[in-house]
Amino acid sequence: MSLGKRFLSSPLARVLVGLAVRAYRPLVFGGTRLLADSRLKRLLRSREPAVFVCWHQDFVLTIGYLSRFSGRRRARALASASRDGGLAAAAIEALGFRASARGSSAAKGASALRALERSADDARPTSVAVVGDGPRPPARELKPGALHLARAK
Repeated sequence: MSLGKRFLSSPLARVLVGLAVRAYRPLVFGGTRLLADSRLKRLLRSREPAVFVCWHQDFVLTIGYLSRFSGRRRARALASASRDGGLAAAAIEALGFRASARGSSAAKGASALRALERSADDARPTSVAVVGDGPRPPARELKPGALHLARAK
C-alpha cells in the first residue's frame, strides 16, 4: 500500500477531514438562504424521524444542509465501508450526525442497513441519510436499499 493510501486510512486523515468540514460549513451555509418547500422546512424543524435520500453528487451539500438541523433531531448517515467512506464518515460526524453506519451494495451493505433499521426502532427514533443511487453505475437510478429503509421507518 502506498504512503498516500496509508495516510488516507489513518485516524489523522479523519481528524483533518473533520476539522476542514467544520471550517467549510459556515462558509457555504453561513449566509446562504436556500429555497425549500414549506413542508420540508416544517419537517426539518421538527424532531420527527425521516429518511433523507439524495444522489451521489449531491451528498455533500445535502448533508451540509441537513446539518443545520442536526441539533434538533438524532440523525445517522450511511457511508461506504471503503477508505473513502472512512473520510466521508468523519465529515458526516463532524457535522453533528451520530456515528455513521458503514457499508454499501459493494460491501457490508446488509449489515449497515440492519444497523440503520435498529436505530429507527430505538426508543428515541433516528433519522437517516443515504445515497439513493449507490456506489455503482448507473447514476441517478434508485437502488432498493433506500426504499427498504423508508419502508422500515
